[in-house]
Amino acid sequence: MAAVKKAGNALIIGAGLGGLAAALELASRGWRVQVLDQRSGPGGKAFTEHLGPYRFDTGPSLLTLLPVFDELFALTGVDREAYFGARPLEEIARYFWPDGTALRSFSSPRTLADSFSRAGIARTREVLAYLEHSRKLYERSTPLFLYDTIDPRSLWRRPALWPRLLGILGLDTGRTLHEVHRSFFRDSRARQFFDRYATYNGSNPYEAPGTLALIPHVEYGLGAWAPEGGIYTIPLAMERRAREMGVEFCYACTVEGLAPPAGEGGGWIAETSRGSFEADVLFSNIDPRGFYGLLGDPPRTRRYQVEDSRLSSSALVFYWGLGNTYPQTGLHNIFFGSDYPGEFRSIFQDRQVPEDPTIYVNITAKYVPGDAPEGSENWFVLVNAPPRGEQNWDEVVPAVRERVIASLEKRLDRDIGRYIQEESWLAPPGIEELTGSCRGSLYGPSSNHWKSAFLRHPNKSSLYRHLYFCGGSAHPGGGMPLVVLSGRLAVRELLRSW
Repeated sequence: MAAVKKAGNALIIGAGLGGLAAALELASRGWRVQVLDQRSGPGGKAFTEHLGPYRFDTGPSLLTLLPVFDELFALTGVDREAYFGARPLEEIARYFWPDGTALRSFSSPRTLADSFSRAGIARTREVLAYLEHSRKLYERSTPLFLYDTIDPRSLWRRPALWPRLLGILGLDTGRTLHEVHRSFFRDSRARQFFDRYATYNGSNPYEAPGTLALIPHVEYGLGAWAPEGGIYTIPLAMERRAREMGVEFCYACTVEGLAPPAGEGGGWIAETSRGSFEADVLFSNIDPRGFYGLLGDPPRTRRYQVEDSRLSSSALVFYWGLGNTYPQTGLHNIFFGSDYPGEFRSIFQDRQVPEDPTIYVNITAKYVPGDAPEGSENWFVLVNAPPRGEQNWDEVVPAVRERVIASLEKRLDRDIGRYIQEESWLAPPGIEELTGSCRGSLYGPSSNHWKSAFLRHPNKSSLYRHLYFCGGSAHPGGGMPLVVLSGRLAVRELLRSW
């Protein structure tokens, strides 16, 4: 009987949710784990910021697929609720159109459909038929694309996957997401509502495959939650559990160079601003382009370099501490622009922030009173933007700020600008600097082609021994639950070959 190889030492670069998930799974299997991150704490893009008495979640804002987190904590022998709580959202978001139409979306499919009907946007049966279509897409595709590893270069060695892949290729890959919505809804506002889900992974609904119609089922079929204390409680809870299990964290630690294993028995070496670290295996929770740069960009890694034209969108974010309250708004608010096709042309073709952008406003003080003083609100205001290019952001930001304030004041019929007490902003160059994401793209590669799911970086390197990838740029993609799954899939790949 062959001896079982003992657990070894693992080094993880990046304390985002993918790296934290990998750390938890590795520690639960007896591995010694060290996690390095250039920031002051865990979370990656899911970070936090304080401006005076106001607190903001600076990245993801909606929690879905909560069972993914339940399973992760259960793997370590504890109940997720003992580490962070989450309340189910009955009302998920409030939507506002330029023509004055307003709609509230609800987690119940029937309630959502009735809301569409009352707003005069779509018939109840149209919405229910679409959500049934979304459910079928989700249930047929996610067992492979979310819960299994995919590497096109090794699919020939896994013939059991071939029938599932062939079945998935027929899941609306021949139509764009917008074309799917045009087939279900006559009203352009209904199509715009569901087209927006392409932005959940930084894509263009007029180019992305119709398979992305599975995303609404995640919210309206499986539910959405608000973490008690805000999104940042999630990485804090994951880090707390990891520390209890012996995981070591080194923050304010910048990786300056990497050396791959030398010989069969060698390990990885990371040279950092805080000394040298060695490990048997290495996990990268940073953008692959930045990672390969730490190796000197060897020519053989170029096949994994995402072309700029394939990058997902980025964002321009304003953080406003407002000395006023706005009862028309909820926790999540979407103010649609007047030219949706033009908005995506601006981002993906012209590489500019749209003139009349859709505006997303997240106000966690609606659910976490301590995030703003009494009688005040903390507004996280986001507009979709292109990745960093030739734009002069010092000129772009003030101009966009002025347009955004004017648009919101017109929609809400309330003053906003004069109530801003605290303010900060973050543009693609800052996102790139803080998180290491390529040109500030939020999700790595976009999903603007049906082959995109096969083009994400695999969880296991085929170029270097004992190297694994997780995070939004790796399989299965961006978004908090998917990033957590990427960490677990990367560990699964390690255990298959260790």
